[in-house]
Amino acid sequence: MESLSKFLNPMNVQPKPASLKSTFTSSGVQCAATLHLPAQGDTHALPAILMVHGWGGTQDGLTPPFYEQFNKAGFAVMT
Repeated sequence: MESLSKFLNPMNVQPKPASLKSTFTSSGVQCAATLHLPAQGDTHALPAILMVHGWGGTQDGLTPPFYEQFNKAGFAVMT
């Protein structure tokens, strides 16, 4: 019996990580947020990590190497 994945993904295309941008308000200040999702291809519940820089920087200043590795490990990460 052949693997079902061959029929569901005949070209063996690997899903790419997704990033969803959003905003929220904190103490009257509008803040940016991005949810980085692992390349999984399904929508099951994921463990999540909230990364905050805490020094007045920007979301992608120093965080990409960290959230990329967390995504590879199966975590959703919000920056």
